[in-house]
Amino acid sequence: MSDHELYRQYYEVIIARQLSNNEGFDKAILSLSSAGLALSLTFFRFVVPIDKAVSIHTLEISWYLFLAALISTILSFLTSQKALALELMFAEKYYLENDQNYEKKNNPASILTELLHRFSAFFFIGATISIVVFVTKNV
Repeated sequence: MSDHELYRQYYEVIIARQLSNNEGFDKAILSLSSAGLALSLTFFRFVVPIDKAVSIHTLEISWYLFLAALISTILSFLTSQKALALELMFAEKYYLENDQNYEKKNNPASILTELLHRFSAFFFIGATISIVVFVTKNV
């Protein structure tokens, strides 16, 4: 087997793992952000009376951050679909039309998808920290 064939096999394995990781990441952010939002609303409503709660702004910040995590993850689904469509077009141009300009063409939708994934992670982490701060100040 040639080095090129070995590289291609390895590349395909890595791409499959990356896809699996991205899918798991998206599911985790959606599930955990939704759960975090629901649990924080429940905690605020039933555990800490509104007139006795302190640092309510940290709870509100967590809600906005959970919402931002959800929105950025959903938007990443849309940009990911656009990125895949562009990659197919690039492959057609390169492989079928022999257009060398598409060999390593940048895919802005792919870059945006990666940024949205990072933002959703940061938003989720920020929301979690805000919830912890609120709970520790009110328990």
